[in-house]
Amino acid sequence: MRIYTGNGDAGLTDLANGTRVEKCDGRVEAYGELDELSAALGLARAYLAQGISGQLSRLPSLDANARLLETQKQLSALAGWLASPGARFPEACIGAAKRFEPEIDALMKAKGPLTGFVMPGANPLEAALHLARTVARRAERRLVNLSLAEAGSMYAVDGRALAYMNRLSDWLFALARLAE
Repeated sequence: MRIYTGNGDAGLTDLANGTRVEKCDGRVEAYGELDELSAALGLARAYLAQGISGQLSRLPSLDANARLLETQKQLSALAGWLASPGARFPEACIGAAKRFEPEIDALMKAKGPLTGFVMPGANPLEAALHLARTVARRAERRLVNLSLAEAGSMYAVDGRALAYMNRLSDWLFALARLAE
């Protein structure tokens, strides 16, 4: 099976419902950012698989690899939803923003108070998590732009997607601090 079709050579692509849009369309930009974020989370998981975990062992109840994989699946569901205007908000993401909050609190407590700016690079896992955090923030900005562009339309961005991305980047920040 070929993965190339030539259909996108003129700068157009298809949404899941068959609608042709420019590759710089707000929806394409947004789900592209989610794809990049998933790749960054995959990099972090690869470092975990190599045994690089920083201080994450201070939270034995947290299976960071499983949580990152779950997050990748949620991002995939969210990207699919964005590529399908009018689709129902993905079940996998309903309530997910709230589920991050207790983990953020536990991660911040385990690391202690923030006393200054964080400079990524303590180890590969910590750097990958900070990279993922910054991509998550950029994806959130893309979703805000899409939300503003489609406000009032039948395809308006569900506010739960914005809350999810905001909380996800907070969680990645807290996780990266403990991975130092």
